[in-house]
Amino acid sequence: MFKKNKTIILLLFLGIFSYLIRYFFNAIISQYLTPEYYGDFAITIRSVAIISLVLLLGTNISSVKYLSTYFDSNNSANINHFLKWNLKLVFKTFLASFVCFILFYSLLIVIHQINLKNFASYHYSLYALWLAPFSALYILLASYLLSYKWNNLALFFNKIAMNALLVLFLFVTVFFLNISIQFYHILLFLFITFCVIIAVELYLVNRVLLRHNIKLTKDDIKIDPKTKREWLFDSFRLTSVQLIFNLVCFADLLIIELIHPNEHATGYYAAMLVIGNILWVVPSSVTSFMAPRITPLIEKEKYTELQDVINTTNYVNLPILIITLLVMIIFADFFLSLFGASYSQVQIPLIILCVGYFFGAISLSNARILIFLDSKKILFINILELVILILVSIVLTYLWGILGMSIAVLLSAAIKAIIMYRICKKSLPINPFTFM
Repeated sequence: MFKKNKTIILLLFLGIFSYLIRYFFNAIISQYLTPEYYGDFAITIRSVAIISLVLLLGTNISSVKYLSTYFDSNNSANINHFLKWNLKLVFKTFLASFVCFILFYSLLIVIHQINLKNFASYHYSLYALWLAPFSALYILLASYLLSYKWNNLALFFNKIAMNALLVLFLFVTVFFLNISIQFYHILLFLFITFCVIIAVELYLVNRVLLRHNIKLTKDDIKIDPKTKREWLFDSFRLTSVQLIFNLVCFADLLIIELIHPNEHATGYYAAMLVIGNILWVVPSSVTSFMAPRITPLIEKEKYTELQDVINTTNYVNLPILIITLLVMIIFADFFLSLFGASYSQVQIPLIILCVGYFFGAISLSNARILIFLDSKKILFINILELVILILVSIVLTYLWGILGMSIAVLLSAAIKAIIMYRICKKSLPINPFTFM
């Protein structure tokens, strides 16, 4: 029990540290960009993240599901087969994406040359699409480390390394080289960061493979077609779940961009998202302890041990979330002021958004379980949340602006939390909200 608590607390501290770095980076960037351009930057980052998930076809989640079981049973043959199948599949999607990007940017250049539309007049997100394969690869390699139950390293690469390197590049550029930050600087920072992280991850994954005497050669390995179909279809289901979840996280920002008449509103809302994400740090960090253990325990019907993992996770998760929410309510104006004086006008919407995130955060352990137990159910729940969010937010944003969007997020998150709790409790002989 002590070892589990020690692991979870370490993951928690790493998660909080990663958030502080991310917050610091966004607070600095917002000082050099107007709220309008800061909002464009936020949309760009979300766009790259979503395309990255599409390119992975859900294999970053199926890796955790299958490889964690294979590593747990020390099944080197299945580890070898899965990795070769996974890497071959991802290589094809990456190759197709690069071809599409080349054709797409070539088309934009042709349109520019014939004076139909200036190449520099598009939304910033279109110029960052080529980063998606690099983002996808670093996410996939981190999932391999998580499958091996190197939770701390997986969290470090997923949450800390990226933002830490970005802060370093930003610090050198602004304070040492005295260069004014432009959008193409940020793209360059992202590209270099991806390359550095991928190189280190490849080294660590290679160490894991050597421990299991696995060598990924180009030799063809005959894999049972039925097994490949199972991996592929399960990956598709899992990517649908993750993609819909990320669309939910992206939809509110996009709707603000499209509907709100104030061009600075997207920047204000993007800052709210960065600040409110502190409520996701605790559950996402703590429940990463659960992820590689869920499938083996369910398959072996060790529900008592699964309940013990849930209790340990909730014991850390729930009290800290309550304290964090209270801090966010009391100091909302202070956190906003660090982005700029004009950002303080969205204090009330930030508080409402944080309450909505609180409901989502306390139910994240339910979502983790349902993803590996029945991806169809969690997919349906995420689609329902997306539909509710879009329908309600369009109306409320039109009526009340950012305040209306915050209320829509609160309603959709609360409904989702209630549904997931009931389904999870009925599907397994466990109680997802106990911690004793």
